[in-house]
Amino acid sequence: MASDRIGRTVTLVSVHLLQASNMVFFSGFSTFTGFVTGSAVVGFSYGACLSLFPATVADRWGTKNLGLNYGILFTALGVGGVFGPILAGRIADATGSYQLAYVGVSVNLPAREVTIRVGRRKAPVRTDSEAEAA
Repeated sequence: MASDRIGRTVTLVSVHLLQASNMVFFSGFSTFTGFVTGSAVVGFSYGACLSLFPATVADRWGTKNLGLNYGILFTALGVGGVFGPILAGRIADATGSYQLAYVGVSVNLPAREVTIRVGRRKAPVRTDSEAEAA
C-alpha cells in the first residue's frame, strides 16, 4: 500500500488534492467520457479514503478505542453523505448550476487538510505489558 511507504498523511493529502482538482473541473466535463473519468476519480478517491481512515485513526489515537473512534469518523462520513447532496441540490436550485457546489467542495478539501494538521496527535506507543496492565 502506498501509505505504508510514503505515510498516511501524505497519501491522504494527495487523495484530497486529487479530489479538489477534480471538483474544480467537474462542471466542465461536457462529454460522456469526461463525466465517466471524473466519476472514476471520485470513486477512486472515496475508496482510497475508506481504506486509509481506519489505519490513520489507529496511528493517531491508538488501537484501544479504535472501534469507537473509527465509528465516530464513519458516522461523520455518513452525515456528509446524506446532507452533502441535499445542500448541493439546493445550491443548484438556487443558482441553476452545480458549479458553486463543486467550488465549495474543492475549497473544503484543503480546509480538511488544515484541520488534520491542527488536530494532529500521535498516540503514545504502548508496550504489550502496558496494554495488559490497562
